[in-house]
Amino acid sequence: MRAYRKRNPPKKTVRVLTEEQRRRGRAKTSAWAKRNRDRRRAYTRRWREDHPGAAAKATARWREKNAEKATQSSRTSARNRRAAKRGAPGAVSREDVARIFRQQKGRCAYCPRSLKRGFHVDHVQAITRGGKHVARNVQLTCEPCNLKKGARDAVEFARSLGRLL
Repeated sequence: MRAYRKRNPPKKTVRVLTEEQRRRGRAKTSAWAKRNRDRRRAYTRRWREDHPGAAAKATARWREKNAEKATQSSRTSARNRRAAKRGAPGAVSREDVARIFRQQKGRCAYCPRSLKRGFHVDHVQAITRGGKHVARNVQLTCEPCNLKKGARDAVEFARSLGRLL
């Protein structure tokens, strides 16, 4: 019998799922993950510690497939983390920044420079002066304008540029 099995290994059957079955499975997994957030984080942390090479490869694959999302997500998280560290209440989401970008028509808040190649998220009232890290206190500026402005008040800075009387 062993010789027969060696010559004729069992055929693997592949189960083909319908799109509806896949959708239901993803929804079920997602619901479980939301209910067990701490357990899932602990499992993921342990797995990453036990498999550093595989974890790095998986992260690299995800970043490659989701380049824009990965960049925006890490920037948004970093911004919110820095603001919280400075004691500023609130958070600004990626959607908030995209909405502000559209409202400003892709231009710097102080000069006519386009922000399509990059921008800084600036607080109208600086966090160091008691400003909050919320969407209504945020504007998008080019790097030179934001670095010139520093922690000054937005109106004070605009006057220094000759934009306001």
